[in-house]
Amino acid sequence: LINRANSLRPVPPQWYDWLRGRAYRLTGRVDEAVDILATATRGTPTSAIPLIELAAAYSEANKPALAKRTAAEILRLSPNFTLSYGIATSPYKNAEILDKEIAALRAAGLPD
Repeated sequence: LINRANSLRPVPPQWYDWLRGRAYRLTGRVDEAVDILATATRGTPTSAIPLIELAAAYSEANKPALAKRTAAEILRLSPNFTLSYGIATSPYKNAEILDKEIAALRAAGLPD
């Protein structure tokens, strides 16, 4: 659906790529998710949300150095971010998906 939405907009909003990256990561297409999310978060992001997706994708893609660097940027943008907060605000109803994401973010170095 995100790919279709992208094709319908002359200039799609950047958050479409964040959602597409999330969808790819959640369906096991981690390398594609990394490519999309890394491109979508280039520059100086003002929101930690897409970086959280990128940190999880790097961690799941077994790229720990990049995951840790991204986690540091998340904490620079949102110094009070914790995994507890992430759990409380998570969109996931499926505990297995949430647990996997939290484990990936913990491996990236984000605090509990």
